[in-house]
Amino acid sequence: MTPIETIQRDPAFPRLKAMVIAATGLAYYADKDAAFAERINRRLPFGRVTTAGGYLAALEAEGPGGAEYQGLINELTVGETFFFRYIEQFDALRAVAIPECLRRNQKTRLLRIWSAGCSIGPEAYTLEILLKQHFAEQLDGWQVHIVGTDINDAFLEQARRGVYGDWAVRGLSPETLDACFDRRDRMWSVKPKYRQWTSFMPFNLVEGAIPSYPHGIGLFDIILCRNVMIYFDEMTRHRLIGDLHKALSDGGWLVVGHAEAGQQLNELFTPVSVPGATLYRKQAELTPQPAPPPVRAWLPPVDPPRAAAPVPAKPAPRPAAVP
Repeated sequence: MTPIETIQRDPAFPRLKAMVIAATGLAYYADKDAAFAERINRRLPFGRVTTAGGYLAALEAEGPGGAEYQGLINELTVGETFFFRYIEQFDALRAVAIPECLRRNQKTRLLRIWSAGCSIGPEAYTLEILLKQHFAEQLDGWQVHIVGTDINDAFLEQARRGVYGDWAVRGLSPETLDACFDRRDRMWSVKPKYRQWTSFMPFNLVEGAIPSYPHGIGLFDIILCRNVMIYFDEMTRHRLIGDLHKALSDGGWLVVGHAEAGQQLNELFTPVSVPGATLYRKQAELTPQPAPPPVRAWLPPVDPPRAAAPVPAKPAPRPAAVP
């Protein structure tokens, strides 16, 4: 019997899998016992623990915030991504969504974008490259905040470094590589110019309250949550779509993966079709939404842009409803 088969036959294996799926929302593994057992096998032995039952007990004793729990999450999550992935969606943002946000936010001169489930960071940096290459003049004097979140701390560490191999930059033109990256041995480092507005932080889309103003999660102009919900069960997807709707400003835009469209999106949002892509827009409500309080999570890590003109104070936001 192989180690993976031994793990699968352990009486504690179903409880271990159920506990991890409940905490992470990764229902992708619900019918993939062998794949889940393979990930558990990579974590064993854990100290003196060599069985699924012992590993379950160790995780329960440690709790979801523990180092080994996070290590297992790092094994379970997928980090395959690259710059300008699904270029049609970025073209749609450039042609439709971003110009609309700039018109709508002329008074506040503030633009907030969330890359939810950002993995190792290319999506978030792509957004900053897109904004600075096509909207630099319009955004002069604006405050722009792009926040990427993920539950995998190893992914977030790489995202903050902003250094990638050839796989992540495949398909980019030599001109884009030269303009946006510094070559370091065999790696590509995002130039500081394209890291000024982007920051990263941990956030669990399944367990975290959305909106969550203390974390800077709320009242975004644009949210990208692409190829994340395909790993969740239907109930979790339904709740998350509703939460993303709440986290958008009136008139804000949601971008999801091509396989994640469905009836609920059409009910909550107005679909806006452009060549090769569909964006989803939140309809404006009758009552104005207050601006969120300033939070440290929204501050860019280095070289902040020129401060915008003072904006009149607005009322503090109402407490966000917890789904």
